Amino acid sequence: MAQPDKPQPATGPARARILVVIPWLQGGGAQGALFGLLRMMPRDRIDAVVLFEGNRHFDELYSLAAHVHLLDLPRSPKGILHARKAIRPLIKSSSSVYSLMRASHLVLGTLPRLELSDANLVATFHQLPSQDGTGLQGKVEDILVRRTATSAQLVTAPSRRAVAELRDRKFASNPVLERNRISIDSTDMAPHRQSCTDHVRLLFAGRLSAQKGLDRVARLLAATQTPVHLRIIGDGEDRPFVESLADKSHGHHVVEYRDHVRSVQSHLDWADASFLPSRWELNPLFVWESWARGRGVIASDIDVFQDLQQEGPLWTFSSPDTFAQVVRHLSASEALRRDAFDRGVIAASQLRGKSEIIDQLNR
Repeated sequence: MAQPDKPQPATGPARARILVVIPWLQGGGAQGALFGLLRMMPRDRIDAVVLFEGNRHFDELYSLAAHVHLLDLPRSPKGILHARKAIRPLIKSSSSVYSLMRASHLVLGTLPRLELSDANLVATFHQLPSQDGTGLQGKVEDILVRRTATSAQLVTAPSRRAVAELRDRKFASNPVLERNRISIDSTDMAPHRQSCTDHVRLLFAGRLSAQKGLDRVARLLAATQTPVHLRIIGDGEDRPFVESLADKSHGHHVVEYRDHVRSVQSHLDWADASFLPSRWELNPLFVWESWARGRGVIASDIDVFQDLQQEGPLWTFSSPDTFAQVVRHLSASEALRRDAFDRGVIAASQLRGKSEIIDQLNR
């Protein structure tokens, strides 16, 4: 069975500081991926700066970093300029800098290129460049984001599609695929249910936003004859909608809402499969967490999920009717659930091993 990653030894100076630049923390996948990396690094070398306001569910950061700077700046051009001023002395006192995602790349891109080149900078992309760079604002932002990425010593993304886009769109000449780390492992797993013909247990966990497609739930359930118990876990701007969804009657289906939790491991062990009706994604951490606990994933048929079908047990739907077909098949086939259990654990095992991000930051 896969075991949790252990901290990688530092190869650089013993007292060298690593600055982690974070735009915001709201309990999403990028946050989970970051915490997975930080668990592998010496806490006493980590300084973290969180640039903008609107943060929630990030208390664990204090146990993973020696110093945490919360700037709480507005997400505006003025806030970007204040962030630029605040991080310059932090960068100069650090031996390496890790920029978590696009919004932090944007702020760093306002700095002189020489300062970026001297920073031993690593930058990760947690969304597709084609998704983030739409419209006039996105194209203007791309100028600064590309400036950061082309100054970095290492640029990574957790999906092959994103790596290809970064290269094609000239954000990086040699971007590297590095899978996100997860805190959930495959030890002491609850076996899949031998029978779920009475109802199918589905689990959604993540940030509650329009991206996640939870406004589709009522239509999907209405088309489904197989009884479904859907548990939704998370927090975000769409929380009032999800709470109202859970309060409504859905016939022979149940929709249950629970607030954000630090670990979804016990909830995955309860579920028959995970559920992601997303409008867009890159490489959701929740998919890999589900696989690590031997659970398959039912997801919308966007390109990213079609890619992930090649990695592990994932079944896509394109309409309420095809969703109903997937649920019916999952309910009826113990062999399908058993196969998902075995294939999921194998898929999640590839997340283990050394991290090129950490290797570069330690130089």
